[in-house]
Amino acid sequence: MPQSRRLVALLVPALLVAAGLPAACARQGAAKPAASASDKAPAKTANKPGAYAPNVDHDAWAKLGYRLDWQGFPFFAGGNTARVTRLVPFDDMVLVQESSSAVALLEANTGAKRWAVDLANPITKFTGITRDPQDSTRILVSSESELFGLAAQSGNLVIREKYDKVVNTAPVMIGHLAIYGCSTGEVQAHVVGRGVKAWGFDLQGSIDADPVRMGESVGAVSQAGEVVFLTDKGAVLGRNKIFQGLATDPVANDTTMYVAGLDQSVWAFDFTGALAWRYRTSVPLKDQPTLHGDVLYVNVPGQGLTALNATDGHVRWISKAAAGTVIAVRNKQLIAWDGTSAYTIDPDRGDVYDKVELPNIQSIKLDAFDNGNAYAVDGRGVVSKFVPR
Repeated sequence: MPQSRRLVALLVPALLVAAGLPAACARQGAAKPAASASDKAPAKTANKPGAYAPNVDHDAWAKLGYRLDWQGFPFFAGGNTARVTRLVPFDDMVLVQESSSAVALLEANTGAKRWAVDLANPITKFTGITRDPQDSTRILVSSESELFGLAAQSGNLVIREKYDKVVNTAPVMIGHLAIYGCSTGEVQAHVVGRGVKAWGFDLQGSIDADPVRMGESVGAVSQAGEVVFLTDKGAVLGRNKIFQGLATDPVANDTTMYVAGLDQSVWAFDFTGALAWRYRTSVPLKDQPTLHGDVLYVNVPGQGLTALNATDGHVRWISKAAAGTVIAVRNKQLIAWDGTSAYTIDPDRGDVYDKVELPNIQSIKLDAFDNGNAYAVDGRGVVSKFVPR
């Protein structure tokens, strides 16, 4: 080999390594763009099934009333995979977070990655991610100690604020307030954009379950069983108590909060704290309940998926053949998901039409409960969008 070519062969790898050093160092900072998956994977995999489509059970999804639209790779690069911890879909974007604190935004119509950023170090605990209701161009990401605001268009950091106390939950957003539950038992209202606490209200026991919005008020339950309802100004509307804490989050409409407890009961409280009804079970309840219209769906282990009248707690039906959490209505059928299997269910009688196995899927999220698009995450960190057939 000529001397000049030998020098080029030696210098080029060294220059490439040197060029990569700033990107590696930037990962230690806040809100720096992560490496693009499209830089290291074939371009066609950014928004087309490509080689990964065979991993999709098309027949199973067809039984649920869906077909594959695209597959996106928010953190996939060079054969590495990521553990996705949150996925929040909207009409125009899909927000994805993985375990090392990175957040990515995928285009909802194509699956292409608009941006990805690392917000903090890999051991930081994050509690929620949502769109700012006061500014739809801003994404709010909650860690246990800080609130990060990102520009939806670019991923640039536009807000970084510390809380007065460490938070434990996703926020309830009311106006400019982000209302959290804290490990100290405080319900804390943080003013977004000003970085100050508006108010706090103390309960006994840690608040691990996400608070819920009820009109312009908020309901919360502590692990000591305390139940409280507060206005957006922090004034008490009502209080009550259950016998243990929760393994799930409460659900609510504008007037009533529903709680599936570890005390072997489903509880319904109105916004004044008065008990509307109680449904007793034989076991602690650990599957997330779902409120849809005037029906509350709760999985009771050993009994089956149970449909209760939301107004009085009366049992509409019990489906021993179904389990898990009701996640959608498709073609006038309920869809329930138990972590490995999906069920299509008659909403009037509870009869199971189909049970399909989806063993590679870790989570499924819908952008709308009624006939919405379904987003599934598999163990490789790949996001698949399924649209109604």
